[in-house]
Amino acid sequence: MTPIQIIMLLDAYMSQTGDVHVQNPAHVEQAFDLTEDGMLLLVDGSKEEKYIHAASTEKGHCFVKHICSLPYPVQKWDMPEKAS
Repeated sequence: MTPIQIIMLLDAYMSQTGDVHVQNPAHVEQAFDLTEDGMLLLVDGSKEEKYIHAASTEKGHCFVKHICSLPYPVQKWDMPEKAS
């Protein structure tokens, strides 16, 4: 999953209407990949090449909740053991 796809899912999850509008042609293909994975659902049959209107599915909502539940990484420094 690409960072752009994660942003799309977060956008749809946090949207008041529960949907996302993707107009950048480079991102439309990635949005179609999310529809194939069952995380976004096309709305109004808007399967055009330059624009997509999609809503988050239950699978998409669960994925976002899982990402949000992960703890933040913490930087930890360890000294390497000396070779004997």
